[in-house]
Amino acid sequence: MPTLDSHQRAAAGASAFKECGARVVIESDALIDGPGNMTIGNDVWIDRQVTLRTAASSVLTIGAGTHIGHGSALLAFQDIHIGNSVQIGPFVRVVAMSHTSSPMRGGPAESTAEEFQTFSPSSSTIEVRDEAVIDEGAIIHRGVIIGHRAYVCAGAVVLRDVPPSAVVAGNPARVLRYRGARSAQRVLVIGGGPFQLPMIRTALSMGFETVVVDRDHDAPGLAIATHPVAVDTTNIAGVVEVSNRYRVDAVVTAATDRALTAVSAVSASRDLSGHPPESIQTCRDKLATYRVLRGATLPVPITVPISRVSDATAALSYVGGYPCVVKPRSAAGGRGVTIVETAEEFAAALERALPHASSGQGVLLQAFVPGRSVGVEAIFWQGRIVRGFVLDDQYQDDFVSPIGHSLPSTLSPELQAKIVSDVERFGQALGLVDGAANFDLRLVGEETFLIECNARLGGSSITDLVRFCYGVDLSAVAIEIALGRAPTSLISETPPQPTAARIVILRGRGRLLFDETELDRLRASEGVRILALTAAPGDPVSMVVEQWSIIATVVCSAQSPEQAIRRTSEVATTICAMVKLEN
Repeated sequence: MPTLDSHQRAAAGASAFKECGARVVIESDALIDGPGNMTIGNDVWIDRQVTLRTAASSVLTIGAGTHIGHGSALLAFQDIHIGNSVQIGPFVRVVAMSHTSSPMRGGPAESTAEEFQTFSPSSSTIEVRDEAVIDEGAIIHRGVIIGHRAYVCAGAVVLRDVPPSAVVAGNPARVLRYRGARSAQRVLVIGGGPFQLPMIRTALSMGFETVVVDRDHDAPGLAIATHPVAVDTTNIAGVVEVSNRYRVDAVVTAATDRALTAVSAVSASRDLSGHPPESIQTCRDKLATYRVLRGATLPVPITVPISRVSDATAALSYVGGYPCVVKPRSAAGGRGVTIVETAEEFAAALERALPHASSGQGVLLQAFVPGRSVGVEAIFWQGRIVRGFVLDDQYQDDFVSPIGHSLPSTLSPELQAKIVSDVERFGQALGLVDGAANFDLRLVGEETFLIECNARLGGSSITDLVRFCYGVDLSAVAIEIALGRAPTSLISETPPQPTAARIVILRGRGRLLFDETELDRLRASEGVRILALTAAPGDPVSMVVEQWSIIATVVCSAQSPEQAIRRTSEVATTICAMVKLEN
């Protein structure tokens, strides 16, 4: 008889097990289904919403010390053998059956027990050997052996055997390098905060040494870096010195414009692959961006520099009247941006923008462009876009920037292709060559206006959004390009899974108070892929945009983009009701 923790016994379905070791934890909403042919070793943890299924003629074995992550499925029509101390991340699929010939409704994880038990053989054994790691969203197909200590990167689709200690990524997966092999390749990640963590983890999983710089000694990225260095990312000379000291081979960042000056300086100092430093600086400067695109006769809102209310009123007719936009010349995330409706609002708008303006750059008055707000996360290689993801934007009242995005876009494929083509022209005019870039756009009819361009990966969980929807790890793509290698093999896609991502905001500042048990229940609820708070219970929220605190990020999947958007909104509303900010 299996030996399970008492509170998991009912959910496990004891009849599914041939043998079950000690200290096995099976979460209450895991689905365990089979005719008594599963063997589980000691100290195994089967996480929430995991599916384990076997057919009458197959066996499933899971070795001691293995963890199977939230939402993963091991579907054993033929044998699946998981070794000791294997780490399987969330939403992984290990499928020992032929998908193409399966008669099962809605895919194997959703099939009935009767369908599964009677399905005829057409596949071969899967073996995952000791200490292997299979990262989030990977798919392991029939007949594959994952070697000892191998690492399968997030979103990889594995069709062939993976050698011991190999790091594989892409669709289909290919070997990038080998774990433990001494390599001179080091990746400098500028910034060690929450938004840079996926980049740091991906670089480590790909077998690179990571050099991470951040002024905060307690930054989470420094804690996991191979070479953590406490240096302010705006200390350009200090960051360049670090890059030369460690002889880095690539430099990257994500979701922050503060780091871009350092990225361009390191790239120039060490002659590294990436966007040209002058192009990075042009994109940081919204007035310079406007002048370049205006000179190229590309659609861009009229923009003029101002420093006083009188400047704004004098230039008002030039930009088209009310409403108009007042914004800092260089800032991101909606900081200091105001949509002005009347002359009386100019003074407050200037006062709001000036604290976010870089020294000597000042503030801009810009024409307001009505129309549909969309974004594009673009991957440039040798001056051309090799893949562009068109994002539908979502907004919340009183918050200027998008609070969320969704994929796939509900725009027609033809219009999406035109938008990406337009974005390529914007990027080429700005001099973008190799790397990621995030574009904020307005669609007026079928004309695409550029609002802003950031020469880096976007924030607001866009990397997670693309990974869950298309199985593409943008962090791995950015790193590969930064090393001077074509990213083509890493951007093959799986069929889209509609997904939405958003930040959760509360007005005010202070310490974050919440019940972790309630949040854990919400994390386990339908459709939730990620629910991450930005501070621990009782800690102050450090991610703030003026009067707003960003308290969480949420990613949800559903049957359609509209349903995914609705689900993220429901989860965000629930979070706001169960947490509070206390001064």
